[in-house]
Amino acid sequence: MKNKKDFNFHKLWLGQSISLLGTQFTIVALPLFALEVLETSEANAAMLRGIIFIPYLLFGLVAGALIDILHRKNVLLIGSICQGVLFLSVFILTVTNIITFPLLVVLMFLNGILTTFYNVAIPSFLPEILTDKDNLKKGNAQLALSESLSIVIGPMLAGIVITLVGLTGSFAVDAVTYFVCFVFVFFISKFKPHTEGSLKNVNIKSVYKNIYEGLIYFKNHPVLEPIVSCGAVYGFF
Repeated sequence: MKNKKDFNFHKLWLGQSISLLGTQFTIVALPLFALEVLETSEANAAMLRGIIFIPYLLFGLVAGALIDILHRKNVLLIGSICQGVLFLSVFILTVTNIITFPLLVVLMFLNGILTTFYNVAIPSFLPEILTDKDNLKKGNAQLALSESLSIVIGPMLAGIVITLVGLTGSFAVDAVTYFVCFVFVFFISKFKPHTEGSLKNVNIKSVYKNIYEGLIYFKNHPVLEPIVSCGAVYGFF
């Protein structure tokens, strides 16, 4: 990797790795928070995690089509700062005794939407800062490694964080990880964006057309279709 591109990638990688750890803190704390702080039922507590992932099903295809049009760095910046504000809001609403279970459900659904767009934008943004194919492969591997490590290490660290700052405080910690991610992405510079588009450039018909073409490509692909189908089934269990 060239020095500048290498530096840009490591800013993206570090920001993503830190926010992934924060996400694991929330995944662990969320059902416990619902049970112990909001005193809701076990069924409601279990439902919360599903609420986070429902937007993937509802908006995943739309997010993919829009990311092809929008400026990807801006999507990452907006996503990370909004998620930081969202989890900080959960912390503040809890401290002030305003939070309720229905309100938490709404906030987690919004978090799911933001996460969907962010997670689609990350692999799409990577080729803009790593144009060499070999470096792109290495970059994707490092991002995948960070995600795998966060799944393994995150819950263990979450136990320590929850012990130190409590269930409510864990949301503030998660907010900080998103703000840190925002700072790292913000300072990524001197790259050639795939598009300078904004929402003004979005045409509903072209979005639907891109979604349709993507589905046809996916359905006819000999490798993608079984891999994604297997992953979808695995995700439910």
